[in-house]
Amino acid sequence: MCGKGKADFKLLYPDSMSIKEKLFKIASTIYGARDVEYSPEAEEQIARYERLGYGNLPVCVAKTHLRHT
Repeated sequence: MCGKGKADFKLLYPDSMSIKEKLFKIASTIYGARDVEYSPEAEEQIARYERLGYGNLPVCVAKTHLRHT
């Protein structure tokens, strides 16, 4: 895009969304997910991150080809 004009970059979600809302937006938009499930450990970590004030930061998701059932 550097030599071809302007890129049409848009953020996927606003910073004001909760961590779970951001994760759902990524999962549904990028990966076509209908829902997101969290382990009890993940629930605790997300709650802790939001309590510590990290909820407004961007979320990065690394997807693996492995499926946890």
